[in-house]
Amino acid sequence: MKLTKTTKKTYEILQIRWEKPAFKWGKFRDTRKKHGMSVSKFKKCFFCKHKFTEDEDMYAGTVSIEGNRLFCLDCANKYKEECEVEDG
Repeated sequence: MKLTKTTKKTYEILQIRWEKPAFKWGKFRDTRKKHGMSVSKFKKCFFCKHKFTEDEDMYAGTVSIEGNRLFCLDCANKYKEECEVEDG
């Protein structure tokens, strides 16, 4: 017997601090590992799943259900543009 289960989650991005990058991936990873903390949830952009490179800037954001997550520059800019349209 085979069972295929598909789930769909909808998240609300509450904010992304697009004005200024929060971290560089390499420094962020090294700091977390030094303190014995996992980096598995932060290796990729939460939205587009882009894998961060060593010197790439990451942008902090808050996501419903998930809490704080990291975003790439492209996704931070998309969030910024959407906010400008809504305010617009």
